[in-house]
Amino acid sequence: MKSNKSNLTKALLILVALATLLTSAIGVSAETQPLLEDGVAQSGTLVGGEAGSYDYYQVVYSGDDVDMTITATFGLQDASYADYYGFNVYGSYDYTGKGYPEADGAGYEFWYRGEDARTFTIEVFNFAPKGTSYGIVADGIADVAVEEVAEPVAEAIEPEALTSAVASTLIGNTGGAYAQHALPAASDGDDICVTMSFSPADPSFVGAMGFEIWAPNGDHVASGMAPSADSFGQLWVTFAPDQTGNYAVQVYNYTDGVAMNYALTVAEIVSE
Repeated sequence: MKSNKSNLTKALLILVALATLLTSAIGVSAETQPLLEDGVAQSGTLVGGEAGSYDYYQVVYSGDDVDMTITATFGLQDASYADYYGFNVYGSYDYTGKGYPEADGAGYEFWYRGEDARTFTIEVFNFAPKGTSYGIVADGIADVAVEEVAEPVAEAIEPEALTSAVASTLIGNTGGAYAQHALPAASDGDDICVTMSFSPADPSFVGAMGFEIWAPNGDHVASGMAPSADSFGQLWVTFAPDQTGNYAVQVYNYTDGVAMNYALTVAEIVSE
């Protein structure tokens, strides 16, 4: 009995040490996305690369069937990399859509209309081996703070629950394929470690397969990262929940037509 307890203590210490190492190396932290104002453009730069680079914004949609458009333009005007940069739009737990190339080729546009007010998160991305500047603007959105808009329960898509482990298959496409898993957590609970094992573990797919974690209020919390530069087929992340509710673990696959088999496991980092 004493030996078992000692082994358990050692295992917990190793897990805590690994989680601490990953957190310090990766710099994982919760972040609040800037709020776009109606008709006011924002700009930024994404360095790109195989692992991808991202910026996040939030928009508040007023409802009442108002037409909302989100438009992004990119400084990298290279047709061979046209599928490598763009933006995605997410609701609280669901992938809502993405920006599509405009007819004149000037940028990418997303259009939305709905009855209910809600908040969206915009993910601007660049997987090209070149950096690019970008500009993004939203029209037809509400001029109110995020916390003033209550998400309609009817529009929430309940993802498959992740309480200990789950396995599935996700067939990719260049615009991104996604699967959602709900992760219950408490703000006064222990840190949480999420691990994803996946195949094919092909170095050429680095950055195209992985997972993101989103807070109950829609904030981006963390991204799954490899334990080392030469590690393929496994991603880790640890985070400290600061909200009570269902976090969303979003699995993605950008490899066109490739079936990704994946398994997610979750464990609490118990602190004595």
